[in-house]
Amino acid sequence: MNKLKYCSFYANHIHLVTMLLPYINEKIKEKKEILTMFEIDISESAKKIIESINLKEEERKKLIEVGWNNEINANNIKDINIKNKIILVMGNNNFIENINLILEKSPESYTIVNCFEFVQTKETIDNILQSHEKIINTSGENEIEKVFTEYTKRSNKKITIMK
Repeated sequence: MNKLKYCSFYANHIHLVTMLLPYINEKIKEKKEILTMFEIDISESAKKIIESINLKEEERKKLIEVGWNNEINANNIKDINIKNKIILVMGNNNFIENINLILEKSPESYTIVNCFEFVQTKETIDNILQSHEKIINTSGENEIEKVFTEYTKRSNKKITIMK
């Protein structure tokens, strides 16, 4: 059983979609299935962004079909096959925590990407980073220490510099 837990931080929904697109596109090319568990529907924003970038029609269609809405949530998650899938979770801290608690009970392998909005993050970024293996940003999947250069997992320092 292999459960990976990544995080990502975004300023607004446009930023979230823009930042996740390269990662999602790469995973689709690797034949990975993507699930979205969003607190709110951002499909219109996602569609506008995807349609505005230079992609092959087939790639564009697959990115739009990812499901940028809120159809999967804590109420129906138990009915969803999550085995070996990449699960994108976006919402307020309580929503993300509830989804994670439900997923952690599953015996299946999966990768979860928790997406935190900077403004809504009540915990320090340091606490969030300590509970995740990697971070996703516009350059894809990265070691946390490469993005937050002053961060070490065992450090009690607060993070102040991002590169």
